[in-house]
Amino acid sequence: MENGNKERDLTRYWFVFFGEPSESRPWVWRYEGHHLSLTFGNNKGKMISSTPQFLGSNPAEVRIGDQKGKRVLAVEQDLGFKLVESFSAEQLEKAVISKEAPSDILTTNARKAVIDGHLGVGYDSMDKASKKLLMELISVHMGVQTKGEQKRRMDILRKEGLGEIAFAWIGPVSRAGRHYYRIQGKSFLIEYDNTQTDGNHIHTVWRDSVTDFGGELVGSELVGSNRFGEDVLAEHYMNDHHLNNHR
Repeated sequence: MENGNKERDLTRYWFVFFGEPSESRPWVWRYEGHHLSLTFGNNKGKMISSTPQFLGSNPAEVRIGDQKGKRVLAVEQDLGFKLVESFSAEQLEKAVISKEAPSDILTTNARKAVIDGHLGVGYDSMDKASKKLLMELISVHMGVQTKGEQKRRMDILRKEGLGEIAFAWIGPVSRAGRHYYRIQGKSFLIEYDNTQTDGNHIHTVWRDSVTDFGGELVGSELVGSNRFGEDVLAEHYMNDHHLNNHR
């Protein structure tokens, strides 16, 4: 549809490896291309992280040509609307934290996916129907992963406590308007936006504030790599005796 745009060619995807694949040592691999970025951290022969996870679709809905009517990431959009539309007037006022949608996901491609404050409507304050919709929406965002990885993620969410999860909306609650939502837990963050191309261009991301890029939480200690793209060498010099030796 983009008439040979080489930056968005259907075949321009890559496998990227960080470290040597190993059954005993940490290593990471990524599948990367326009509107698709999947990263998997491995340690001691098992996958310990699957974030950052990024998916996108432009257009969100094809409106011309032979594929007219096709919608990619449609469930992520439709369930988001069903959830926000299920709220009471009081909950809706709390859920909509801004009337003007942002131009993109708020965490962009920053190393640390941090949004201060659990704004929006909390899981514990939702009724049964809204809770069900929220968990379905979270499951949909997990859906690109294997069944085993989906279970691992859900087990972590439940262990941290579903009461830690909050849902926030930005923009009009209108299917014709530019809109954004996020689901924020104790250690994970899901962002969705449909704001570019006049509200017909979707981005979704799942970030983990603990294990992005191959780290593993053991008790309160992070073992392995730190967050996505962290400068491990700089941190080593800041915290290790080498810093004092080089002064």
